Amino acid sequence: MTEFAAKCKSIWPGFGIATITGMAALFLSEHYGAPAMLFALLLGMAVSFLYQADGVCKCGIDFTASTLLRAGVVLLGLRIALGDLVVLGWQTAAMLAFAIFSTIVLGVVMA
Repeated sequence: MTEFAAKCKSIWPGFGIATITGMAALFLSEHYGAPAMLFALLLGMAVSFLYQADGVCKCGIDFTASTLLRAGVVLLGLRIALGDLVVLGWQTAAMLAFAIFSTIVLGVVMA
């Protein structure tokens, strides 16, 4: 078994738990009218016992909590920013690019 296949095999149980928890949060949100994030937090606390030091789900939960969560935040931000930029024009896009660049440079300099 290759290293990639072994890594994928270790991720699946935790990924499945995270997927089921997210889908259950969406279902509860649609049926009870509360925010999905609230239900996701509550359900996450309920299944937190699965995240143990030597547990089967630890690797997959770590993967979804870091890599997939970051990718989701980036895609959500990209969707909002692109929708706004289309409406506001190229001048706003240039100003946004400059603001992002200067923020990154300032953060590196200050660190």
